[in-house]
Amino acid sequence: MDYFWRNKGFTYDSSIDYFLSQYHLILIGSLMIISLLLWLLIRKLSQPKQRLMFRIIGVLLLILEVLRFINFLEYFSRNWFGSIGFHLCSFGVYITILAAIFQKKWLFDALLIFAIIGAPLAVIMPMGILPWYNAYSFLPLQSFLSHALITWVFVIGQQLKLWQPNSKSYWISATAIIFAYVVATIASFINHNYPTGGHDNFIWTRYVDASFPVISNWPYPYYLIFMFVLMIVIGFLYIFVSNKIQQKKASKSNTLLVQK
Repeated sequence: MDYFWRNKGFTYDSSIDYFLSQYHLILIGSLMIISLLLWLLIRKLSQPKQRLMFRIIGVLLLILEVLRFINFLEYFSRNWFGSIGFHLCSFGVYITILAAIFQKKWLFDALLIFAIIGAPLAVIMPMGILPWYNAYSFLPLQSFLSHALITWVFVIGQQLKLWQPNSKSYWISATAIIFAYVVATIASFINHNYPTGGHDNFIWTRYVDASFPVISNWPYPYYLIFMFVLMIVIGFLYIFVSNKIQQKKASKSNTLLVQK
């Protein structure tokens, strides 16, 4: 329990490259298997049961986040505010929980950019997770599973027609990103100026992270502006491509009906 929950005996080693290491690949492979099994299961269910399973996954994600919060309170000796996450993916987790449980279209709209950018990048580029905890301990496992569920809920929700993007989705998604940046900036300021014990650089709103050399070569605040604009553009492209695919499917379906 000390090793798994309290990260006892951990020593940071900057010489270890976790990217595509055996540890990293095992975690990614496990997430892919879990995601596939969940998809194979949910696609065979009736629509009411599909919606119920989505709510169950939302509750599971909520439990994982509550456990992370408790772990931060205990292991990092933070107060309640310092234990709340305001990272890009933290907002993704919060919105995913609400989207999975309540299944409102605007919540899926708000989730869009968090699900297609932040969550996958955090899993593919593990420098912000794996180097800081014991291998296969609670926090890396919790973090990887939570990130995977963000994207899974978003993608499968679209596949099951719980949500489909439109032009309005873009503005809701962009507004959600702006909101995340504003809240992250305020939270970083509070954690920096008061004894909360919390992180003081959410979404790199105060300074760059040396673990990401490409971004760290950019002066403040230009890298922050670049990140924001890039996320907005990618969100727009996702909606544009999704709409084109849906239009082609609808056109093909209409053609087949006419032929019959």
